[in-house]
Amino acid sequence: MVIAWRLNRLMQLGRNLSDLLADLLFESDEWRVTFILNKKPVTRQTSTLNTVVRLIAQH
Repeated sequence: MVIAWRLNRLMQLGRNLSDLLADLLFESDEWRVTFILNKKPVTRQTSTLNTVVRLIAQH
């Protein structure tokens, strides 16, 4: 139940605050692994929350 709540909250924030940096809600290793799992090049800059949530949903 807690995991479902967090995913729902992340989806809402990703939609409403798409320019929010992923570092505010994820550790740097957590958001970088989403790129690795989706076989995308890892960016040097902190990615946006919207991008990370979309990558999680694709995997």
